[in-house]
Formats: sequence, structure tokens, C-alpha cells
Amino acid sequence: MKRVLVPTDFSQPAGYALRVAASIVRRSEGRLFLMHVMDIPEPDSENNIDPKWQLLLNQTEKKFKEIFAEDFMSDINTAEIIGYENILENITRFSEENEIELIVMGSYGASGIREKLMGSNAQKVVRNVDVPVLIVKNEISDFNPADMVFASDFGQESYDSFLDVMGMVHHFNARLHLLKVITRSAFENNYVTTALMQNFIQYFKLRNVTKNVFNDESVVDGILNFSDSIQADLIALCTEGRSPMYQIFNESVAEKLVNLSERPILTVKRKF
Repeated sequence: MKRVLVPTDFSQPAGYALRVAASIVRRSEGRLFLMHVMDIPEPDSENNIDPKWQLLLNQTEKKFKEIFAEDFMSDINTAEIIGYENILENITRFSEENEIELIVMGSYGASGIREKLMGSNAQKVVRNVDVPVLIVKNEISDFNPADMVFASDFGQESYDSFLDVMGMVHHFNARLHLLKVITRSAFENNYVTTALMQNFIQYFKLRNVTKNVFNDESVVDGILNFSDSIQADLIALCTEGRSPMYQIFNESVAEKLVNLSERPILTVKRKF
């Protein structure tokens, strides 16, 4: 995790994400790219600059300087990026062109009208960008997750994408809690589930790991309730697989978790 991108709108949640990203980059001795996308078209030429555009640019650069002057950014290798118009297009293009390994984004909690706004930037990035995405909602002064939950069905679909999760586990030397949520509509025998988990553990030679089968009304409820029960520091899951139904299901779970969870959420996609 040496190349980390943080999109920012200079809001409080974006500031929370920046602190988490700084903790990750400091540990990896990597580089943090801070991106702000202005909701205006890029100027056609240097000779045709709108004064309003110049004012917005000056305000943005001033905010960048204020952020980089913060104490928690003092020892971080940083770069500032300014984009125009579409935030998703800017994040996608920059991530592909600059070999970004992790995107860290802030997001608001689920309350009132915000809970109904399913087209949030965080959810769009989770759905459309191939890079692992870490969503942060609350202030974490020193991001150092000791207990991580990996929610999965532990079928073959999940194996390739787990490599990015394992990178986070190793990065922080965290304890990993494997979780399969069983619901009434998708019952599975405990023997089958634990066997799948054990195969998963042996394949990746995992250590400091627990196996957990949790019953609940829905997969999302199960992930949230289990994570609350162990006071998890981070929830991770895969959002893509070879099967279209697998992909749709996991994207839906991921987006609901982004909306509802107060804990950081890490989403990863399958490696092709």
C-alpha cells in the first residue's frame, strides 16, 4: 500500500479519511495523493480563464496548503491533484494511470435524507473502480486495526480478491475474523461452512484467525451485528466474481454497509 489516493471535498468525513490514509502511508513509507475535483469545466486555454475559475482554483490551493501544514501530515510524502467535473471519471483515470493501490474516502453516516441518497460518490467508487476502496466515516486518530472481519461465502469466487485483504491484514499485523452469515433464505449446514473456512485458512496459510458462523435476518445485519459483538476495527468484503449474481449480490451488500456501518469498510474486487 505504497500509493494511496484520497479524494477530498474538504468536508469533515474527507478529513477523517485523510488521517487514516496518512497512517497507512506512514507505515508503508509510500506516497499519498490528495485529489480535489472542481465541479466546473477545465479552461480551454491559459488565455481564456474565467475569473470565477481562478478564484476557485486559488481557494482549492489554499486549502491544500492548510492540509499539508497539519501536524499529522508533516512526515508524509504527498502530491496534490486537481480535477474537473466528474469525480468518478477523475478517480478512475488517475488510479489506472498512476498504479494506485488503495483509495481512502470519507462518507457521511446513514441518517435522514442521506440514507436515501444511494448514488453517493463513495458508493459509485465502490461499484465502479477496480482498486480496493476503504470507506471511513468517523475520526480515527491513529488507524491501526487490531481486529478485522472478512465476510464471505468462502467459495472459489473469493480467493483471488482476498489477496488485497490479506495485504491489509499483514500491513497491520491484525487478527482476522472469517465470517459467514447464514440467513433463513440462504441456509447452509454448519459443517459445510466450517469446512470451506478451513480450506480457505489452509490455502492462504493464515495465522491469528478465527472462524465464525453467524445467524441473522440478512447478510448486512449479520455483518454489522457480528462486528459490533467483537468491536471490530475494520470490515472487509469482496464485491465481484465470475458469476453475475455473485457480483450483484455483493455490490448490494457493500453499498448497504457503506450506508449503514460506522466502522471502516474495505471493499476489494476479484483479480483477473
